[in-house]
Parts: sequence; C-alpha cells; structure tokens
Amino acid sequence: MNIKAWDHLWLIEGLATLSESEMMAFIFPEKIRNSQQYLIFDILTYAYDLDYDDVDLWPMNQRVEISEEIFKKFNFVSYYKAATILRSLKAAIGNETWRKGIQIFLQQMQFTAAEPSDFYRALQKAYDEENQKPKIDIAVLMKSWENQPGYPV
Repeated sequence: MNIKAWDHLWLIEGLATLSESEMMAFIFPEKIRNSQQYLIFDILTYAYDLDYDDVDLWPMNQRVEISEEIFKKFNFVSYYKAATILRSLKAAIGNETWRKGIQIFLQQMQFTAAEPSDFYRALQKAYDEENQKPKIDIAVLMKSWENQPGYPV
C-alpha cells in the first residue's frame, strides 16, 4: 500500500509513527513505560507549538506542485502531528474498531495507492459494524484536522 499523491504523506508517516510507538512499548515494556504518554505529552505539545508558532508550516494535506516540495513534506507535522491526531481518532472510535479498520484498509489497499478518504471509509465500515453508539462521521471529523494548520477546530 502506498499513497496516491505526496499531498497525503502524513497518512503513511503518521500511521508509521503511531505504530512505532505502540510496538516499542509492546516489545520493550520494561524500557518504555508508556508510549502513549510520550506521544501525548512530549510530541503532541511540541508538534502543536511548532505548528502554531511557525506561519510557514502548512496543514497536513498540502498540495505538492513541484518535486522540490516533496522533501519539505518530510517534517514534524507529517510524522508527529499526524501521529497524535490519528491517536486521538483511535481513542474516539476505540482500539478494537481501530484494529478492525486498519485490517480492512490494508486488505482493500494492498496492491494499490491510497488516500485519506480510503482510510476513513475502512475505519467507518469498522465503526459502523462494531458500534451502536451515536454515529460518528469519520471523514467529516478528520477534514478540519487535516486541512488546516495549527490546532484543529
């Protein structure tokens, strides 16, 4: 699975960063007390402060017009802000729903390129199957988070 456009680099890198912190805590529980605490307090605070303070930073979704802009996408926002926002989404829908949504997403996109809407559809499918709670529209929830710089509102 890959991304359809560099515009959505945050999806791959944010998922990888979130997965990395969770796997490190699983593999080395004696060394990493709480990867989520690290992700929340250290990285989230820094990512939002960096994003808030630097007017040159763009939202997670930012159109790449020329090849030189690709390298600028490999930044703190693509890795860590994206990971913390995905972690918030995971907390909102629950671990089991998240896990099922990831499985659906990877199965559907295993031989093709994805974009955030593909990811949201997979999570929405898992959420709808797992929950009788009030309906959450994952794509709508995530749009403001991915399309504006600074703190999501």
